[in-house]
Amino acid sequence: MKEKIILDTDIGSDIDDSFALAYLLHASSAQLLGVTTVTGQARQRAQLCRILIGIAGRQVPVYAGEDHPLDNQEEHQPVCQMAGIAEEYPADAPRSQESAVDFLL
Repeated sequence: MKEKIILDTDIGSDIDDSFALAYLLHASSAQLLGVTTVTGQARQRAQLCRILIGIAGRQVPVYAGEDHPLDNQEEHQPVCQMAGIAEEYPADAPRSQESAVDFLL
């Protein structure tokens, strides 16, 4: 029986979340139900997820979360992994109009 998983990620600043997404996309023991993105530039992070999911040949819904933390701290890292990848691999998957919070609920 596959483990049902929702990945909530701040992908794009460091490589760890990209590895986690790649693992979940290929793990035979996991059923990736969806991906939600958080922290600064959540929509750009969602775009990166859609690109990586497309490269893997999969279709998994991606939902952008809030750009700012609830405690109003503005500290966040840039989405540096997007440099160049968006031009080489455009995201073909449609953007969801539903928010990450609505999806999680």
